[in-house]
Amino acid sequence: MKNKLMVIAVCLSMCASYVFSAKIAKVVVSESRGKVTVKINKSSGWIKCYPGMLLDENATIKTDSRSKATIILYDGSRISVNPKSELLLKTLTDGQKVLEQKSGKIRFKIAKLLQGRTFECKTPTAVCSIRGTDFTLDVNDNNETELKVFEGLVAAAKLDGTGGEFHVGASQKMSFVKDLPPNAPTSFSGDDNKDESNSRKEEMKLAVKAEINMDLSQEAVQQMAAQEMKLAQYQEGKTVIDVFGKRVRIEEYLVRGDEVGLQPNQVKLVVVNSRKDRFDWYQRVATFNDVVPADMKLATKWMDWTKGATLPSYYTVANDMGASNTVDNIKYGNAGGSIVAGVDDPWQLQYTNFYFKIKDSTMYNGAPLAPVRTVYPDKIEDVVPGFGSGMITTTFPDGDKMHSKQDTTFSGISYSEDYYSLDDYGKVPDSETYLKDPMKYNMEAVFKYDNFTGKDKKIDLCVAPKLFTSAGIK
Repeated sequence: MKNKLMVIAVCLSMCASYVFSAKIAKVVVSESRGKVTVKINKSSGWIKCYPGMLLDENATIKTDSRSKATIILYDGSRISVNPKSELLLKTLTDGQKVLEQKSGKIRFKIAKLLQGRTFECKTPTAVCSIRGTDFTLDVNDNNETELKVFEGLVAAAKLDGTGGEFHVGASQKMSFVKDLPPNAPTSFSGDDNKDESNSRKEEMKLAVKAEINMDLSQEAVQQMAAQEMKLAQYQEGKTVIDVFGKRVRIEEYLVRGDEVGLQPNQVKLVVVNSRKDRFDWYQRVATFNDVVPADMKLATKWMDWTKGATLPSYYTVANDMGASNTVDNIKYGNAGGSIVAGVDDPWQLQYTNFYFKIKDSTMYNGAPLAPVRTVYPDKIEDVVPGFGSGMITTTFPDGDKMHSKQDTTFSGISYSEDYYSLDDYGKVPDSETYLKDPMKYNMEAVFKYDNFTGKDKKIDLCVAPKLFTSAGIK
């Protein structure tokens, strides 16, 4: 029992350091499509930009034709860099932010500023001061600047200071030309509003597409699975006995492609469990740093990679996961994945944001948090600030058997996860037997919550390992 506890404690410590200690970046690249390049600083060369990349002061991002990038600042501001545009992140302190737009059209959605803080966007011919607003700056080949404000108020002036300052409000625009005095702001035309409407629709479309849906009925899940398995590159099916003595049919598959609503850099893993008296299912959408190649294994072998001596060509920049009994659900995931220099290993994959929901209620959504861990002879306690009441207790109810339990308290509401390793006949091995041949055993995860209303107030999932080994997932 003591040996098993020490092994699991070490594993949990590694996971905790991976999950909770990622560097908080000043800027995260959330989208990169087409040919997008970055200069980390003024003296460095141009390198490929990828989703999840971390940027800091003095970085420059540039898009080619038919290319686009979106970056998110740590204060929540969102900036969309359209084709043939260039943006310098000159200053990024808490008190002052200065961006310099060299060319192209860029959309700025700036978070509301606290008192005493400033945010400026400069172009070759204009400077704009913002307190929290939504606007675009368009710099043409002659360095002429057009400002359009969709929400809020922008204080705008010529870069050389001549002509005075103008306050440009919602649905107004104005232009700045190098050798001419600026004219007063004018109202949008119908075409301007049409462009804005189309832009919002596209953003809403992308947001809906990214949402993982765990609210489907049993019939809807089975219909989805039947269609997607026809397109799956890897799939497995088997019938086993679960830890409670129930016969369960497991169907698993890995699929990609726009036919199933995925982007070129995404794959989806689905696990379906059918028992006589219940139905449970799981899905995971993994988003990679680049387009998944024809040989999917080149990417999937790095799907669960966290750190090591070899720099991976592919890695996940985001993961969206969920489990459901068709009545209750949990959803969890991460974003902002990037490769950083490790402490014990040369390379490490870290994320900048994590979320966890129960029955669509958000328990946590934000930057990684550092837990305070205490290891006892028979349990492990993690106190996580900001995470409900913050207590996560790991115990081992069956002694040396491969069964661990995590109990989490959210302000008096109890949530638990039980994990079992078991053979096809429902037998749970001891740790020594398990370590002789780990891939021989299935895994069963049982999620329980006070406010679940489905069968036995739990989600109960059995997963077989063969699909993962066939697909090269490590």
